[in-house]
Amino acid sequence: MQDVAGAGPIMTWVVVGLVLLALAGIAIGTAARRSGRAVRWHDEANTLADQGAEVVDAVRIWGQHVGAAGPEVWSDLEHRTDTLTRSAQALRDRATTVRPRELAEQAATTTGSLRRRMTAYAAAQADGSPSAARTELLAAADELDRALAALRTAV
Repeated sequence: MQDVAGAGPIMTWVVVGLVLLALAGIAIGTAARRSGRAVRWHDEANTLADQGAEVVDAVRIWGQHVGAAGPEVWSDLEHRTDTLTRSAQALRDRATTVRPRELAEQAATTTGSLRRRMTAYAAAQADGSPSAARTELLAAADELDRALAALRTAV
C-alpha cells in the first residue's frame, strides 16, 4: 500500500509536466503562426512595392517622352495603376498592426493620386497643354516611389 500512496505525488508531477509541455507547445505554435503571417505580409508588401516601382518607372518614361509610346501603353499603365491601388488596399486590410496598416494606406492613397494625375495628364495632352500636368504627374510618381520605399520597411 505504501508503494501506491508514494506513486501519487510522482503521478501529479508527471501530469503537471505534461500540461506544461502542452501549454508550451501551444504558445510556440501560436508564435510561429503569427510569425508566418508577418512574413507573408512582408513578402506581399515587397511584391507590391516591386509592381509599384514598375508603374513609377513607366510613368516617368511616359512623362519624359510626352506620351510617345502610344495609347495602348497608356491603357495598360492605367490598368496596372488601378490594380496596384486595389492590391495596396487589400494589403492594408490584411495588416495586423498600426504601422504597416498606415504604410499600406499611404501606398494606396498615393497610387490613387497618381491615377487621378494620369487622367488629368491625358486630358491636358488632348487639349495640347500637357506641361503643367506632366510636372504634377511626375511629382505624383515621385510621391508613390517614396510611399513604396516606406512600405518595404514595414514589418
